[in-house]
Amino acid sequence: MFDDISFLVQETLKDAERSQKGKSFFGSFFNAKEQLPAEVSGVLFHIQKNAATFVIRVHVCENLKNDYLAVLKHPDLYPTLRFEDDDNLREELLFFECDDLKIATAIKERLGNKRFPIFEEQVFNISDPGDSWWLKRDGKKLSIFFKLTHTDKMDNLIKLGPLGEGEKVMDTFSKLYGYFQMLFQIEDYSSHFGQFSISPVTANDETFEQFYELLSSGDVHYQFWEKLRDLELLHADKSFAKDLKQANYFIMELSVLRRFWCDVQENL
Repeated sequence: MFDDISFLVQETLKDAERSQKGKSFFGSFFNAKEQLPAEVSGVLFHIQKNAATFVIRVHVCENLKNDYLAVLKHPDLYPTLRFEDDDNLREELLFFECDDLKIATAIKERLGNKRFPIFEEQVFNISDPGDSWWLKRDGKKLSIFFKLTHTDKMDNLIKLGPLGEGEKVMDTFSKLYGYFQMLFQIEDYSSHFGQFSISPVTANDETFEQFYELLSSGDVHYQFWEKLRDLELLHADKSFAKDLKQANYFIMELSVLRRFWCDVQENL
């Protein structure tokens, strides 16, 4: 069901010397007017916005370069991207490279064609707390809030964006205690009541810090992905090998979704 992460890690290592602003592990964002995309999987997208809300129009591509050139030539054949002014097409057409078509599809499923408030923290309330996740760091402890109300202290939180359905993700995290224990020693772990929390035994644990960086920015050092790859290789003959691959893929998907959302925010 999932591609082996070892292949994706190898592709990542080839790109390790590229600029970190333009190239994120497993996903890259560019403005179409700056350069052509590569012949890889990815998404073309167009951000439609007004004073208070925006919608991300997404088109999934097996060959990003071919589809990009096709849209520039015949935008009318891609009505789902909703371009209204062809004169600004090169400025409004954005693309995000992915090393896996399934990741590109996940971007569209999670974030495509949905209306989001530009300043969500100013409009949510107790009855409708919004779709975004929020990240809090308190010493060694990392917490993700899947629903937020005005009672939380905004200054201490990082808005992660609407990266997935909270209840489903909480259920996934609730099954991953053993997985995270393989990455670093865990002191506390919980996933319930609208939030996920985890803290390591050792302060400043390198792998834990990389996981925090993955959530906060979407980018991590390639050594983190090497560690996930090595886990797969080490346990390839174990009964839980398939579950391990799926857990790795889940983490990788979070990284790409977070990076994509950061790029969307930069373009609002």
